[in-house]
Amino acid sequence: TEENCIPHTVEKESSKERRAFTHEEIELFFDGLRRASVEAGRFRTKDYNPLRRDRTFFFTLYSGGLRISEGLNLNVNSFAPNPALPELGPYGFIKVWGKGSRGSGKRFRTVPVTHPDFPELMDWYITRVRPEFLHRADPNEEALFLSERGTRLKSSSADARFKIATRYCGL
Repeated sequence: TEENCIPHTVEKESSKERRAFTHEEIELFFDGLRRASVEAGRFRTKDYNPLRRDRTFFFTLYSGGLRISEGLNLNVNSFAPNPALPELGPYGFIKVWGKGSRGSGKRFRTVPVTHPDFPELMDWYITRVRPEFLHRADPNEEALFLSERGTRLKSSSADARFKIATRYCGL
């Protein structure tokens, strides 16, 4: 009813240029990224490590329901165990600084992870993929997702990588 509805600041918030993926498209997207990274590794292309990073980055956004800005601001220590789901190990919660409401500034929130594949993927990324980006990075760099230059991945790069990923996946 009108009495219990949250008022919208913009009447039509959804955009037709980027609709949500269906479940089938999500499966195609992640399977396509996995296949593209395997192929890039087989031919030793320069896109090999970025594709592996992108797969983990987008899966992190998907698994936690995160905004791109929240994913870009993650650090290596942005995780905590969830006592209710010990099988997730240290990746039971994602600690993020997210969007506040009505201009209040960024707000801290803790997001539960429930996807069973997340811990294995994150362990693989932190131990095998992220070190490939640290060659040019500051030795004390805490950012989880790094660019090829060893700096924190930027929003414009993430957007460009998403477009590349959708092309690889035929979406």
